[in-house]
Amino acid sequence: MRAAPALTIVAARGGAWRALAAALAASSGAALAAWIAAHLDLAPPPEVLAVLAAALAAGCVGWRATRLAALEVGFDGARWSILVVEAGPGHAWQGQLRAVIDLGDWLLLRFEPDVPHASAPRWLPLARRSVGARWHALRCAVYAPQPAGEPGAPAGA
Repeated sequence: MRAAPALTIVAARGGAWRALAAALAASSGAALAAWIAAHLDLAPPPEVLAVLAAALAAGCVGWRATRLAALEVGFDGARWSILVVEAGPGHAWQGQLRAVIDLGDWLLLRFEPDVPHASAPRWLPLARRSVGARWHALRCAVYAPQPAGEPGAPAGA
């Protein structure tokens, strides 16, 4: 079996991911405000204003929450690493990366650091157009079997 290629890419959350998160947050805020307004038996004008205000506030929070510094994602053939580009060379983590959602031209990946308390797991939404020519190599590396003896490797690998 051939080993997955080593690679390095720079990943950042794109506008579509941020817009989706903001829309989800806005609809959640609107639903909560509508439920509260209905529970309090508010007349329609205050209810509509409350729903719109909650949707706007929640959408803004969703937009801000999905802002992410660029990450350098690397694979050396056996281990994944993530480096926050703006933080400099001393802030890299080693760990495992796995695909959670695969839509062909879009992947949602979860990075889990080897040292659990060093960093929280990170979610990486990546699109083919943002990765470019390295898309195929990235997919090969994500789906490659882990070498035997690596932490997190399935039994019998």
